[in-house]
Amino acid sequence: MLTTDKSDELAVMREFAELMKATLSVYGKDSSKPVIRLYWNAVGTFDIALIRQALSQWITDPEQGQFAPKPADIIRNIQNIIGRPSWIGANEAWAIALPAQDEANTVVWTAEIAEAWRIASPIMAGGDRVGARMAFISVYERLINTAKATGVLPVWTVSEGWNKETLPGAVQHAVNAGLLPAPEADKYLSQPASLPPPKVEPEKQAMMLEKIQAFSGVLLDLKRQREEQKRHEWEERKAQLNKALEQRHQAADHSQLMNP
Repeated sequence: MLTTDKSDELAVMREFAELMKATLSVYGKDSSKPVIRLYWNAVGTFDIALIRQALSQWITDPEQGQFAPKPADIIRNIQNIIGRPSWIGANEAWAIALPAQDEANTVVWTAEIAEAWRIASPIMAGGDRVGARMAFISVYERLINTAKATGVLPVWTVSEGWNKETLPGAVQHAVNAGLLPAPEADKYLSQPASLPPPKVEPEKQAMMLEKIQAFSGVLLDLKRQREEQKRHEWEERKAQLNKALEQRHQAADHSQLMNP
């Protein structure tokens, strides 16, 4: 007996098959099982309601509706419906990645841009900018083609550099470009106000300064004691060495007297 989850999944697959058969039949295209399976593998990760809406928009659009939708067309319509940014081109991705040359900079990018930069950055560090760009574009296009084929949408994240002054500008630029949602950006733009320095009464300041000076004096005395102890130990060691050396000389002189 099928579980509820399995039964629901089969129902969704049947609905999807009917939707695709009806859509493709409008354009006189092949709607055999292998073709339906190909479409399902590409867009099946999306909610069936989104797929239904995307197909409806495609058919009723005066321009799009003149041709049968490909899997990528359905994905693009779904992206527009849910308001998520589509995949950017390789040249734009390269421009976004370039600030990552300096670890001080904050970069707003996707995992695909970051991975492409990981491959290209050693080439760039070696002085071959053209080779680095070619490697970046090759890796990035391969990654996003795989993502598009499986219905994966871009996820933009903030990679903070050590220079916090670069953070607001990079995040705001990503928001203005429509890459980073405002709620995500607010985590970085709405920084808590710094706390004012604590107020200390003059009397307490004088007491604290006195204690610090006294402690510094103790440390200085300890340092002098250690230096004096080391000097004393060295003098003793030096005396022992001289005594041992004198004893050796005396033994040598005695040996010469006994064996003329």
